[in-house]
Amino acid sequence: MQAFLKTGKISASDKPSSSGVKTSGKKKPPAPWVEKYRPKTIDDIVDQGEVVQVLRECLSGGDLPHLLFYGPPGTGKTSAILAAARQLFGDITRDRVLELNASDERGIQVIRDKVKSFAQLTVSSTRPDGRPCPPYKLVILDEADSMTNAAQAALRRTMERETRTTRFCLICNYVSRIIPPITSRCSKFRFKPLARENVIKRLREICEAEGVDVGGGEVLHQAVDTCEGDLRRALTAMQCCQRLLGKITAEGLVEVTGLVPEKLVDQYLSVKNYSELEQFVESFLMEAYSASQLLEQLSATVVTAGHLTNKQNGRPCPPYKLVILDEADSMTNAAQAALRRTMERETRTTRFCLICNYVSRIIPPITSRCSKFRFKPLARENVIKRLREICEAEGVDVGGGEVLHQAVDTCEGDLRRALTAMQCCQRLLGKITAEGLVEVTGLVPEKLVDQYLSVKNYSELEQFVESFLMEAYSASQLLEQLSATVVTAGHLTNKQKCEISDKLAVCAHRLLDGGAELMQLTDLGCTIIMANNNP
Repeated sequence: MQAFLKTGKISASDKPSSSGVKTSGKKKPPAPWVEKYRPKTIDDIVDQGEVVQVLRECLSGGDLPHLLFYGPPGTGKTSAILAAARQLFGDITRDRVLELNASDERGIQVIRDKVKSFAQLTVSSTRPDGRPCPPYKLVILDEADSMTNAAQAALRRTMERETRTTRFCLICNYVSRIIPPITSRCSKFRFKPLARENVIKRLREICEAEGVDVGGGEVLHQAVDTCEGDLRRALTAMQCCQRLLGKITAEGLVEVTGLVPEKLVDQYLSVKNYSELEQFVESFLMEAYSASQLLEQLSATVVTAGHLTNKQNGRPCPPYKLVILDEADSMTNAAQAALRRTMERETRTTRFCLICNYVSRIIPPITSRCSKFRFKPLARENVIKRLREICEAEGVDVGGGEVLHQAVDTCEGDLRRALTAMQCCQRLLGKITAEGLVEVTGLVPEKLVDQYLSVKNYSELEQFVESFLMEAYSASQLLEQLSATVVTAGHLTNKQKCEISDKLAVCAHRLLDGGAELMQLTDLGCTIIMANNNP
């Protein structure tokens, strides 16, 4: 071989014999320990009692259902179904079993071309030698959670149509990534993590069979910790370490598994200024360590770090998300109907909080799914107290507090609106005054409201409306304030109040629908004139 590498020619010692048989001195390439020591029968599977029991019944003559194996990596999912397949089909396993890794072949075309074609083939219930055999084929889809949704949908249809002649076994780490129409057709089995003592026992057996010295076994514990209990990963790491270094060491395991040394994780967690951080990041990236691996290890370190407080390392968190929909009464009925369906389907992982002013505008299917709470208006004294506290914190002089009462009256008890108005007034005028509050809130001065309510002829009305609109006040705001004034006006009779209020409601509705302010103010003003002249 050395001669070939140097000259491109095979030396005489490396040539095959004239009979065509290879020389006995040539060694077979070393097989991966993972494959060499993979369980040959289902009885070799440990810590997975339920799965082994089901597979035993199938081997003894029972029918095999569609299977879905899920759980952490390295727990025996693939080994279990391969061992069962060998025991079921014997020497015709290659003809009866189609094994695909869905992480590489995960598209819909693979399902159509390979899986569907294989599933449609018919098979007999006897082997070529005449012995009985299950009358179905087996399709094994490893890492099925990597399949696209379209591919899974196509697979569902194939499973449904070819169930008489084909059984499917899907293997994945995350069962939540398999669509419900498939999971409902499979018997699901969770492969729990292997017991630590069983992993160490198996690693010791393999090392003894390979003639690898592991001393007192500390390195086996190190392998389990380094690979987080994943037997397959631990075996691969130990074999790499043995081949590359000639022995298995803790440092070698960290190196071949791509882990970040603990001292670097601790150094990253202890940085206290930007210069330290910059130096660490530059050095870390120069060493070509994986940033994602650092974050994964950092997550575990933070949780168990004794020098960090709960505030620093995070406290327990509810297992759901929260969706807040403010002003939900502005949503259309169609949007609310769609929201109702989402609330119904995602209630296991998501909570919804709808905030609105008018609960009557929320459709009943949503209100029936919610706990309803009415927020009553804040007590006047509490609003004034809070406004005073904020003014003191901001260093704003409010004198004896009369301006605070004015703010509450102007904003009708709305604390948010009062705060905004006071801040605008302070910024624009340098101080908070009653006139300033009226100006920044867009209110119509009370004297104009009273003037409008007291018009008695059309010429007065015409002059008022023209002047009012020239001042650019809001007609809808005038009607809103006029409504409150009419109700409490002592000089109006009940008949006058009814007539004015009736027309006021009509005009307010027209304004909301886009009616012209001039026409609506004039129309309402005519009603006020007739009411004033005919008490």
